Amino acid sequence: MHKVSIVVPVYNAIRTLEATVLSALAQTYRNIEVIVVDDGSGDDSARCADALAARDPRVTVIRCQNSGVATARNVGIAAAKGEWIAPLDADDLWHPEKIERQLRIATSSRVRPSFVYAWSRRIDINGIAVMDLGQPRFRGDVLAPLIASNFMRNSSVPLISRDALDAVGGYDASLQAAGSQGAEDLSIYLKLAEYGPVELAPAFLIGYRYFPGTMSRDPGRMRQSVNIVLDQLFNRRQDLPLELLSLSKMNYDFYSATLAFAAGDRMGFFGYIAKALRTRPFVGAAFLASHLLERLVALFSWPRGGVRFEALSADKPMRVPAVNLLDLLQAAAARQAIAGSDLARRQWSGT
Repeated sequence: MHKVSIVVPVYNAIRTLEATVLSALAQTYRNIEVIVVDDGSGDDSARCADALAARDPRVTVIRCQNSGVATARNVGIAAAKGEWIAPLDADDLWHPEKIERQLRIATSSRVRPSFVYAWSRRIDINGIAVMDLGQPRFRGDVLAPLIASNFMRNSSVPLISRDALDAVGGYDASLQAAGSQGAEDLSIYLKLAEYGPVELAPAFLIGYRYFPGTMSRDPGRMRQSVNIVLDQLFNRRQDLPLELLSLSKMNYDFYSATLAFAAGDRMGFFGYIAKALRTRPFVGAAFLASHLLERLVALFSWPRGGVRFEALSADKPMRVPAVNLLDLLQAAAARQAIAGSDLARRQWSGT
């Protein structure tokens, strides 16, 4: 029976840590261990983790000096005994069948995938589901669409092969050291996509908690971090078309615009939008229109009264399922960007 190691990096997460770990312990797949790595928290996170470990022997707590999320994850991975690694941020939630469904896909695939992903829902601080975060269906060699846009959405999604993770050297701690943290997950996803094929468990299995103050909400730092990761990739891979890099940077300008808007930074919002449209005017306008359309559809399809993430079906979208225009546009743009290159001969399947 395959062992799965769930690695939970923690830094001042007392508000959400217990719910997060309990969602991991509630997995229908039982051969798991939960490794909580306290990254020098200044609140009661470590005490909460100790209490959870006292209640369930599958929980182990490791303490380390504050060094950033990448180092904390690597510390947990080094202590892990499983052949599959499942990262889980200390403010996110999992559907009870998350590991079971992903492992079923992983072990039934003809070629062992480097990781298996699933779909996410955005949740608020109280665990109320807000909206679905797309239904991408990329499989196989997904490097090109993943460069174009991080369709993984967040850090708590993948079930990763330990062999693949060791082969690519784990998470990149140099971003934190350079003061440009934020794109550690994009970095590891790109490296894993280079290493081997990727599979999908098509269900909404992750609750991604979104609230002000989280690291990924800083648009300037996030954008700098993404640029570093993308430039590193294109410097070591001369076969990648620069058209794909241009598409990617435009996408992340749009993403940075949404972060600036959420932070109340109007100048930053319009600045990122203008930069994206200058880069690729026609494609950018189509992407912007699809962003707005998806937000509009989501607005009118949210359940009224508030529904908790765990109460929703993992197989049924919250919104109109036919409206995934952004995913389709990103896939089409990525295919156009790699047309005529070596990547075009290693096509992915899905949208």
